[in-house]
Parts: sequence; C-alpha cells; structure tokens
Amino acid sequence: MTRTESLISTGLAIALVLMACAEDVPTANPRTPPPSSTSSAQAAVRSPAIGSVGLNVVSTTVINACVNNSSGTIKVVSSAECASNELLLSWNTGGSGSGITGYEVVSHQEVLPTGSWNVHVECTTGKKVLGGGFNLGITDEVSILASDPSDGFFNVIDHGWNVLAWNKGSVNRPVSAYAICAFAQ
Repeated sequence: MTRTESLISTGLAIALVLMACAEDVPTANPRTPPPSSTSSAQAAVRSPAIGSVGLNVVSTTVINACVNNSSGTIKVVSSAECASNELLLSWNTGGSGSGITGYEVVSHQEVLPTGSWNVHVECTTGKKVLGGGFNLGITDEVSILASDPSDGFFNVIDHGWNVLAWNKGSVNRPVSAYAICAFAQ
C-alpha cells in the first residue's frame, strides 16, 4: 500500500469513526449497509456531492482515537492514551471556530475576442476559495493557459479564482470561471 493509499484509507476510517461518535454507535463497519434513516452527519460523510463538506455535528466534544502504526486500524478511546505502537488523534467535533460553512459556487463569464484574456471571479466577502475551474463550451479555438487562485497578475489570493484563456480563433468565444467558496476556520 502506498503512502497516499494509506492516507486515503485512514481518512475513510476517521469518517467512519466520526459517524459512530455522532450517532453514539459503539462500532462502525464499512461493509454494513446504511440504515434506512440516515442522520445529517452520516449523509455528509457518505454523500459524494461536493456540497457535503464537513459534518453538521453540534457539540464541543473532543474525540480521541488511536491509530495502529502498522495496520492502520483506528479505535476510539475514552482517554488521550495510546499504546507505544499507536498514534493519538484528537479533534473537536464542533463548536465555534471550527469547520467549513456557507459553501457556494460563484461564476463569471466573459466573451473573449482573439488574444489572451483573464476571466476572474471573486468569493462573497469574507469567504475563502477552496477550489475552482472553468468552462469553455465546445471549441478547439480556446486554450487555458492558467486556472488558479490568483488575481490575474500572478499574485496568489485566498478569495478568488482566475482563468487565463487564449482565443486562437477569429470568433469571439465565451469562457466561464468558477470558484468554490466557503467560510473556513
């Protein structure tokens, strides 16, 4: 197993631990089908949709878990003590100052003449950019030279997304920039 695969497995196991803690279930088995009524915490972890960012657990409980260094097995523990071959993980399940809220996707479209042009979109005031992208429609005449969290002048920013597009054709073409934004602590 590669380091990346190990981190992904650990992340999935942590999500299962959070589901168990949010529902006060003593164990979580990933092979057990979900119950017919799913809590918001479970839905957020299980849903592949981008809008399901983080858990909606209203609590200030600190959860402690031990990760076995060789097998990757994670177990929830009541105290902050782990065996010598385990790594302690502690996290707050909610409260003020933690998490991601106010998720939104903002966009801006420009119709570009021949040449290279920036298409820029900003997050709502106070929100941070989590990612972004672009849409060209169906054309071979427009190339994307850059798509990144910048101001369009090679300065990295935390509240917007810029797309540098090059229209090689003689017809004006639409290009849209998208930013995924949220309040992030």
